[in-house]
Amino acid sequence: MESTGFVQVSSGASGRLRRGRSVATALGPSNLVIAANALSGTALLIVLARLRGQTRWWSAEGLLRSAFPTISRASGGRRDVEFGSGTEWVNCDPFSFSKELKGKVVLLHFMTYGCSNCVHALDSIRAIEEEVQDPRLVIISVSCGKLVPERDSKNVSEAVQRLGIKHCVVNDTQLELWQSVGAQGWPTLALVDGKGVLKDVAMGEPSPTVLTRRIREELQLVPESTAAWRPSILSNVSASRFSSAMRYPSAVAIDERRAQTWISDCGNHRILQLDQQGQVTNEFGGAGEEGFEDGRASHARFRRPNGLAISNKHNALFVADTGNHAIRRIDLDTLEVRIALGDFSREEKRMEIGTAVEAAHESASPRVSTVAGDGTQGFDLVGGKVGADQKLCSPMDVCVVSGLELLIVAMSGSNQIWKMAMDRMDEGLVSFSGNGSERRLDSSSAARAEWAQPSSVVGHSSSDGEERRELLVADAESNSIRSVSLDQSNFPTRTIAGGDPLFPDNLFAFGDRVGNRFVARFAHPLAVVSAGDGSPYAFVADTYNHRIKKVNVRTGFVSILCGTGAPGFSDGTGTQASFWEPCGLSLSEENERLLVADRNNHAIRVVNLRTGSTSTMRIMTSA
Repeated sequence: MESTGFVQVSSGASGRLRRGRSVATALGPSNLVIAANALSGTALLIVLARLRGQTRWWSAEGLLRSAFPTISRASGGRRDVEFGSGTEWVNCDPFSFSKELKGKVVLLHFMTYGCSNCVHALDSIRAIEEEVQDPRLVIISVSCGKLVPERDSKNVSEAVQRLGIKHCVVNDTQLELWQSVGAQGWPTLALVDGKGVLKDVAMGEPSPTVLTRRIREELQLVPESTAAWRPSILSNVSASRFSSAMRYPSAVAIDERRAQTWISDCGNHRILQLDQQGQVTNEFGGAGEEGFEDGRASHARFRRPNGLAISNKHNALFVADTGNHAIRRIDLDTLEVRIALGDFSREEKRMEIGTAVEAAHESASPRVSTVAGDGTQGFDLVGGKVGADQKLCSPMDVCVVSGLELLIVAMSGSNQIWKMAMDRMDEGLVSFSGNGSERRLDSSSAARAEWAQPSSVVGHSSSDGEERRELLVADAESNSIRSVSLDQSNFPTRTIAGGDPLFPDNLFAFGDRVGNRFVARFAHPLAVVSAGDGSPYAFVADTYNHRIKKVNVRTGFVSILCGTGAPGFSDGTGTQASFWEPCGLSLSEENERLLVADRNNHAIRVVNLRTGSTSTMRIMTSA
């Protein structure tokens, strides 16, 4: 790990910092440029090379990476900063640089809430908030949506609550502030001094240590007397009309063998276990309390858990613990508690039964353990280590490939797909596809393919005279559904539908269109599930379009299963039903019920695939 200015630069994470218009695009065909380090004043010699048609950067320090982070002093002399007329105040009362922020040092974090790098930056900012508790510092996250739905303040408000952002958030709906500071990608950080003058701009994930030092330098220039005014943070409440014990459920898994349903209650940092009647029978993690702890159900802790996968062979539920950058395992072997009571005589030890039941339940409660990750963000693009030694980067989903006995991980933060041989877990997780660059690039070899924030992965087999096995991947930032063939030794990849069919660098090809693979469009799809063994179809949670879509995996033809296309909460048939950012899917074994984690409605929806009707699951808690 190296830092240039206050932005972290990993020599391996070659594409994590580039989003939208890249530095290379701005420079054009130049082969040799001088880039100035804004914070140290030193110069770096950068050689722009073309390798396999991709832009790469070579610096004098020997770093190889694409899209070297933009770090520059504000050019063109004095540049004052002010909010534009299109600014909307998400969780705070309005203020301005010329009045309330006068005499304050302001850190601006330009973000879009669907970007994993922006979420990483929020974690760094939280560390800075804890370190620099100075009333002269004001931190503001500026939402500058990449996609149109990300510019809707109602959606931004839900993201603020889901991500637990405690500082001011404004919505730069017209990208006015974004353009005024010269931002070119997500995340971008800008430092404004006490006179409202832009001092530094940097694109990429910040180094908390270096950024803290830079903030303290600016604070030394601001008199203590300016500390009076502080922004007021409003206590927002979700706009969803649905009353639920859950907060922003992100994934759901049906366990037919044990007659259970599992839910990632992401906003409450916990995993819920339900019986067939929808009664919560077990809770893993503290409700609303994040952390990173293994152990029994009540003692374990998660942080923004997402994808779930059940392995019947290993009697385990695997969890993509995204906020902890870890893969967790819930051992299902100990679910049966009746055996522990077998030696008790009802006549002789009636009074001891209650104590025995309690002790047996505690000893038999499923245990949470960690498969990989240590609770902190990693930058390894290769893997091969075991347990806590193998650091991960925002795993969003997991799946178990039966027959091949593989655990597959959608490593969203590093733009990769990873795998683990479940019969040889001591060999650890290893990178399977992707080199860390963020593009929608297919290849005859999985190792040379490139991804853009893969967020869901599932095994799929279909047959039209010849059985085919593959992985289906919801590649969120390229707005596409892609696949990896499991039948060929080099695991070739292809795009099934969505994205830009011509330019792999274009991550802005989004929309809400159905039809053949070349015209179909998605908007940040976060889940895909196979329609069943032998079926040529898959279902997609087209998250920002608030729809569930059906895709022919072979031909790429896309149709609408349900959803109005606008955020809402209503049951009904087909497009009469409405969702609000659906992001998790699970299909029953009989292929008749499709469960949907309806994130912003805090609900699990049930789509009857025979009738096309959508209903809402009733979930009961003991409280």
